[in-house]
Amino acid sequence: MQILRAMWDWKGQSLFLRLRCPVLAAPIRPAPPLDVEEKEFLELKEKGVRRAQETIQNLRVEWKNASVHDIPLQKPHVVADVMVDFCKNLG
Repeated sequence: MQILRAMWDWKGQSLFLRLRCPVLAAPIRPAPPLDVEEKEFLELKEKGVRRAQETIQNLRVEWKNASVHDIPLQKPHVVADVMVDFCKNLG
C-alpha cells in the first residue's frame, strides 16, 4: 500500500519546468472500440500530454495507436525504433 500511496501522491508534472534536456514521450492510444471508462482515461491522458507540451521546452511526443498496454514488453522493436530515431535527431 505504501507504493500505491507514493504513486498517488507523486506530482510528476510539478517537475516539468525543471527539465533541461530533450524529452521523449511515447503515449499509447488503445484500439477502438473504447468503452466509456477507456474514453475518459484517454481524454485525461491527452490532456496530460498537452500540458507537458506546453511546459517542457524540448519535448517530442510519439503517439502509438492501437497498441498493447505494455509496449516495451510486447513490442520492444517499436520502442527501440522510436528511441533510435529520437537520438539521431538530437543534433
